[in-house]
Amino acid sequence: MVTCKWCGNVEGTKPFEGVLLCEPCLQKAAWAVDHPQLCSTCESLFTNPNSFAQLTSNDGYLHGGWEDSARRGCPLCRVFLLQDPNTDINRNMTGVLLHAETKMNGKGGVPDVASIYFQSESEQFKLSLSVAAVAEDDPAAKYISQRPIPPNLANDDTFSRARSWLHECRFTHIRSKSSPSKPRMPTRVIEVGNDGDLEVRLFEPGTPTYEDYITLSYCWGPPPSFKTLISNIESHKKSMVVSKLPQTMQDAIIVTRALGLRYIWIDAICIIQDSPEDKIRELTVMGNIYHHSTLTVAAVSAAAVGDGFLRTKQPSAVELPYLCPDESKGTVQLTLQRTVELWKETIYTRGWCLQESLLSGRMLLFTDTEVLWSCQDEPFKQPEGTHIIYDAASPEHMRYPFRRLSEAIFSDNQPPASSVPTRNKSISDENQLEQETAQLTLHPQTSKAADPKAHDFFLEWSYLVSNYSYRNLSFVSDRLPALAGVAEKFQNAWGHPPYYAGLWPAHFISLLSWRHDLHLIGESLTRPSPCGSPSWSWSSVEGPIKFEFKWGFEPKAKVPAAEFIECFTEPKESAVPLGEVVSGYAVLEGQMVQAELTNMSMKTAYDRGHVYWDEYPVNTLLGDVKDGGKGCWCLLLGEAWMGSSKKGAASMAVAMILVKVEEDALVGDVNREDEGDEKVGVWRRVGLYTLLAKNSAKAWAGKERRRRVRII
Repeated sequence: MVTCKWCGNVEGTKPFEGVLLCEPCLQKAAWAVDHPQLCSTCESLFTNPNSFAQLTSNDGYLHGGWEDSARRGCPLCRVFLLQDPNTDINRNMTGVLLHAETKMNGKGGVPDVASIYFQSESEQFKLSLSVAAVAEDDPAAKYISQRPIPPNLANDDTFSRARSWLHECRFTHIRSKSSPSKPRMPTRVIEVGNDGDLEVRLFEPGTPTYEDYITLSYCWGPPPSFKTLISNIESHKKSMVVSKLPQTMQDAIIVTRALGLRYIWIDAICIIQDSPEDKIRELTVMGNIYHHSTLTVAAVSAAAVGDGFLRTKQPSAVELPYLCPDESKGTVQLTLQRTVELWKETIYTRGWCLQESLLSGRMLLFTDTEVLWSCQDEPFKQPEGTHIIYDAASPEHMRYPFRRLSEAIFSDNQPPASSVPTRNKSISDENQLEQETAQLTLHPQTSKAADPKAHDFFLEWSYLVSNYSYRNLSFVSDRLPALAGVAEKFQNAWGHPPYYAGLWPAHFISLLSWRHDLHLIGESLTRPSPCGSPSWSWSSVEGPIKFEFKWGFEPKAKVPAAEFIECFTEPKESAVPLGEVVSGYAVLEGQMVQAELTNMSMKTAYDRGHVYWDEYPVNTLLGDVKDGGKGCWCLLLGEAWMGSSKKGAASMAVAMILVKVEEDALVGDVNREDEGDEKVGVWRRVGLYTLLAKNSAKAWAGKERRRRVRII
């Protein structure tokens, strides 16, 4: 039961200023709102020299009796009473010590107060309020440098800061510095004109044109009502009335003009939305459109294209009198300091927006409060101030919103094509095939130390995919296309290896070790239907996933790991080879043991390991299995190294759970049958099994358990 935040004695059911109150306390609070009157203690904070000196000292300023003052109408005491994270109702009886956070540049020896705060229960609970002079011409502004959150970010201060950040990045940064030549413009861009122009137009260069342009990263929400179609493209080339555009697009045009740029690319307008041919053509280059743009403007908090991103979220404020040293009277504004978990903001929950962020060299991020900066050299920069504290998680966190691609991946300086271990069916030279097969036999068991650069690439891709899997897509079919631009960057950096529905041949076995993150998605796990992605690909399921081979394979493993033999995936569109697939299979060779299904919960920790089903309930995933789902097999992928080199240290056996769907099938070129082809069973993945123990893979030991399987 949630008790009333005001009295703490009765169940709170009535919402008020972000908390729950009982009915009697709600009436008291409503009366206080209608009869605001600062108590003498709060009024003296910035007007009484002794109170101010205590507030800005290390000792602090004692303040208590909030309940009585709040009931009499003091708005600041009401904030202390209701917003204090401490739920102990007796906390304000003895009082707490208020402290001020000050800046070093106070004028005339007067501390420049940026915020006030108090802590209670041995510093377990903390409440902070930012302090700002109410206006530039207020007398307090001479001594308090912070200003309130502006109602609209379309102001000189915001745009001046943005221009400064952009100039600094283009001409002084190392990794993000602009190249001497301007980028080639996309097929179409919007020409924004000048400030005050009521119309813009869709510009189609026709011939290669090199000019700076901005890209927009935003969430569509419901499909935009204003978009380019076959029927209106010629009209859009002539003119588009700005006021008829969705608010996010209008705001983006305002920003483009303010930064002194002439062109912006917005997908809904620059791609013909009802032309499959145009959408396919533009989809193949979308990654490069963002990668080569001068700047990407991101609408971080807008849930839909109609929301806009320049108007800010105004917090509730309390105004206090401020006595200046020259005896003039000013006013300061106190607002609750808000903690924002950036990785939960709208743009960081959308699938398409991940590659837009990773491929953009520079980003101007518009939150509902202020504008932030992110680039290759400075992944995160914010204006000076105490209104907002950003909880972006640590850079090592899987969902860290400011993660940037490594320079080796991000750079356009592509290395010469190297021989990435793969057994591609198109290879006809037998010597080359034998050489690459030999490489494959060894590579899956390579530890992190053996090839740190290759392992770093694997970690970068697996972290990226895990981050991506947490995000939402309007269409399941976009699972691979929305990451195709980033996949192309990895492909270029790795020497142009094949790409198999989200997996790379050099790390194929490791990338098969994905599993659902059960702590985050509950017990409803599904594979989309229809789904062209093969069951062994992470793209065949919806929901957050993790990979088990974070630190590579156990270098001292006694049981051989699985071997990647060959793979084939058929893209839906040949022009988009890294996009959606309609079918595929992989042939592996590895140690297999038979197992039995149980009715135990997928979350149960088994004595012999953990089972992570790809779908749940299990009966939905075994419907077409020939043996009726009475049994399944575990194919050992390998032993994951757990980071310890001590003798006898535990390792983690990781195995795919497979069920047979066909007795026999040819492995080899589907158009021919040579002596080298063999018949094996056709299987489908249904889950992952892990076992952490000493000699964890001993159940798979023995040459008689080595089998070759084809998984669809």
